[in-house]
Amino acid sequence: LSDGAGIAFISSVAGMGWVANAARNLELVMTPDFDAARTWCEENPEAIGGMGYSASKEAINAYVAFRGFQLAPSGVRLNSLNPGPTDTPMMPSFIESQGQEFFDNFPKPVGRNARPDEQAWALVLLNSPRNSYTTATSHFADGGFTGGLFTGGIDMALLMPSE
Repeated sequence: LSDGAGIAFISSVAGMGWVANAARNLELVMTPDFDAARTWCEENPEAIGGMGYSASKEAINAYVAFRGFQLAPSGVRLNSLNPGPTDTPMMPSFIESQGQEFFDNFPKPVGRNARPDEQAWALVLLNSPRNSYTTATSHFADGGFTGGLFTGGIDMALLMPSE
């Protein structure tokens, strides 16, 4: 890759906890290869827990921060996009996995899910040469969800199914 190249990974708002779990995530990220990473996961089931999806998205964000920092002197940029719910063909699978109530209760500050083209434009921005100083970061394209969550405007308990 040449100086100024941009690489954007797609993570998810489910990966927003990567900093809180940085030590665990970096252990996984620093494994030398795929087989070692698989072994690490098998030996650390508590790190994955029942939230394999979230753990995988946290690992992406940790990798982007770790490797993006390493590549910064070369001019190669790594960033991750963390979309909120997006109306793609995958959405029915997410609903099946998490339940309709989860998505019915998911706060949508802008009043709707994202469209795929809105996420695509965020990726274009991340990889644009006009964004040349941005590297090793995680960007949230979630219609204000994380902003509300981090400032107390959104209660995470709303996402949990009622009994």
